[in-house]
Amino acid sequence: MNESMLKTFISKGDFIDVYHKIKQKGIAVIFTKLKLSSNSRVASKWNSFVSISDFWIIPEIQQRWNCMISGDKNIEYEDYVVNKYLKDKSDLKMLSIGCGEGYHDRKFAKYNCFSSIDAVDISSVSILNAKKQASEKSLKINYLEGDFKEMAFSEGNYDLILFNSSLHHFDAISSTLRKKS
Repeated sequence: MNESMLKTFISKGDFIDVYHKIKQKGIAVIFTKLKLSSNSRVASKWNSFVSISDFWIIPEIQQRWNCMISGDKNIEYEDYVVNKYLKDKSDLKMLSIGCGEGYHDRKFAKYNCFSSIDAVDISSVSILNAKKQASEKSLKINYLEGDFKEMAFSEGNYDLILFNSSLHHFDAISSTLRKKS
């Protein structure tokens, strides 16, 4: 790699990426990224998220992930975790941070070991979709829209805290967990 490439902050690829995003989602999407608040940028990203472009929906990737976790391509991680660690438990309370549209919360909610599941996300659109999908399946999941770091939770209220693909959005992870646990 030459020295001029090391100093480049914007590349041709960045322009191509922006072009395709505008073509796919419209010019308004670009303006949502110009917000100053980190929370506003994160919320706008997930409020306009289209799962059709998410590689996690590819069955082969899901099967590989399942196999890496459980040893069986047909056993999803929620099933594996409950059957291995929680099958003899009852009245468990779970908090899901950065729940998105609630896919994993709905998977866990089908198990009787949970008496309650609270799920939080900063995206209003994701929370609306999560509530709708849980309601359609008659699942009792309490979805909350907002910034997890700004919410007040009672100490010792939860037996499990799930950060599914969300922990990397937090600064100072160890202090965040320490303050909230």
